[in-house]
Amino acid sequence: MPSGPLDQLSSTYGQTRGALHRHRSFEIVPYPFDLAAARLTLLVIDTKVSHDLGESGYPARRSSCEKAAAALECTRCAT
Repeated sequence: MPSGPLDQLSSTYGQTRGALHRHRSFEIVPYPFDLAAARLTLLVIDTKVSHDLGESGYPARRSSCEKAAAALECTRCAT
């Protein structure tokens, strides 16, 4: 399944008590994100909603974007 780069970017650039911002230019900027220091709590809720990228049309959209990037000889496009 072709997917986006978020997992890889988080693994590579992630920091303890930090968040990442990926600019459209693909620049990765870490930001402090220390909830405990701010006396805040992050609440994660399982909605039980199932997501399947294979049925969403994502692979077809990604494939067409890759073909367009190749046709335009785009050297900055992520694959």
